[in-house]
Amino acid sequence: AAAVEEVAEEEEEEEEEESSEEEEGEGEGEDGKLIGLDRLLHSLHAELEPIEAQMQFGSGPASNPPAASAPLLRLDVGSLSRRGMEHSNEDRLQVVEFTELLSPASQEALLAGASSRSIPFFCVLDGHGGAGCAEAASKSLASNIAAALEERVSGGGLRGADACAEIPRAMEQGFAKTEEQAAETWKQQGDKSGACCVCVIKCEAAGSHVLHVANLGDCRAVVGRRDESRAKLNAVRLTNDHRATVRAERERIESVGGSVVEKRALGELIPSRSLGDIKTKLKCPGAIIAIPEISSHTLQEG
Repeated sequence: AAAVEEVAEEEEEEEEEESSEEEEGEGEGEDGKLIGLDRLLHSLHAELEPIEAQMQFGSGPASNPPAASAPLLRLDVGSLSRRGMEHSNEDRLQVVEFTELLSPASQEALLAGASSRSIPFFCVLDGHGGAGCAEAASKSLASNIAAALEERVSGGGLRGADACAEIPRAMEQGFAKTEEQAAETWKQQGDKSGACCVCVIKCEAAGSHVLHVANLGDCRAVVGRRDESRAKLNAVRLTNDHRATVRAERERIESVGGSVVEKRALGELIPSRSLGDIKTKLKCPGAIIAIPEISSHTLQEG
């Protein structure tokens, strides 16, 4: 019995030593100062394969800015994207200088009277059913919008505010072209994936900075607005969700013979508008659409 007790005591001492060593080593290595839950979250973040980027727009003014131009605005842009817990990252984003997609003549037309030489373009694509549609749209949507705007501006001989006023219509045409390309991809490759989308183009018109926003599905755009004390920023939504549970969307779906089953359009999709999803859309044409909701918002200084 004495021998058994002695062995048990030795085992307890070994376990205590191992436990002590684990606690001491918990903050060592690459994670240095991280312990416990922080270390676990850091490891999990790395496993989710984050993609981060930073950009800057509007850092330089026009060579001869007009007296009535908008205040010089610099945009510092940061982005973070990572995959979900159960599948690969199906989301994509695009941040580009929109003027680089235009001809020199159209650039001059859009920037006439502006205080800077920049028109930034931002786009977030929330993919589902695979990354194919989101990946393709991230490479084509901005170019498709630019091509449509180029035609409208050059064809009408527009400049300045009049040229910028054509951006919303060009966004609508760009989305339509991107949807046509998604349909062609489905025919050729059988890609059934889709994507919700929100994109923003910031331009300058009539002495003010204007945000043109287009969205499909439930991706959102918000802007910060200071309260009366000017000490706090409140988030103001610039977009409306397009989901099968939204009354107006449900009524639109039902008006073309579709249905909402278990809160899903045609019993399959939570969003009622998207790019791609061609196989599902063919079950009831017009129920799930790729027509964006477009709005324009003038930014106020301060």
